[in-house]
Amino acid sequence: MTERSGRFRVLPGAGLPNAERLKFFTDAVVAIALTLLILPLLESVSDAATHHLNTAQVLREHSAQLFSFALSFAVVANFWNVHHRVFEHVEHVTSALNVLNFAWMFNIVLLQFSTALVGSQPTSQLLLLYVGPMALCGLLMSAITLLITRSEAVRGSLPTFPPARVAASLVSSGLFVGVLLLVLVLPGVGFYSLLLMFLSAPLQRLIAGRLRHPAH
Repeated sequence: MTERSGRFRVLPGAGLPNAERLKFFTDAVVAIALTLLILPLLESVSDAATHHLNTAQVLREHSAQLFSFALSFAVVANFWNVHHRVFEHVEHVTSALNVLNFAWMFNIVLLQFSTALVGSQPTSQLLLLYVGPMALCGLLMSAITLLITRSEAVRGSLPTFPPARVAASLVSSGLFVGVLLLVLVLPGVGFYSLLLMFLSAPLQRLIAGRLRHPAH
């Protein structure tokens, strides 16, 4: 509580748990998830040694695994970066925020399984299991962003989001959902559909610039 004009005023979020423990825990989960991505490739190195394969043969035979590893690493790293920026505006944790954040972490961890599966059997059907967690992560992060924007208790004494950041979050999640729909409608596109995800950053910068400097 704080004193103002001789009276005590209850600060927003008073009595709610501090968000620091949740932030540290989420960072640890993401760090472990990024480390686990490399495990299937380490197993392939052992197999290569057993079958006396050279480096070129290993890279050629495991090209799908290498691609899915690099893509998943970039996607998870981007998700963590967005999560970090969003949680800079979080001071307290409500039950709703806790549930959404754990659902987000669940999909981050599930992505490790999807990466290993798609890397070993790169089919259009399995690609849905790969893109699905990504789309859910994007949607959950948008839900978290909107929750923080609307909840003064969650923000506490911290400032709210600028409109550009809220719009950027919605655009990013919409792009992931678009990729998922593209895989459903045109399964033959395969892994090439995932290249659309790299439009996320340019689109976010474009929208942020338009909101900061609207055309007259």
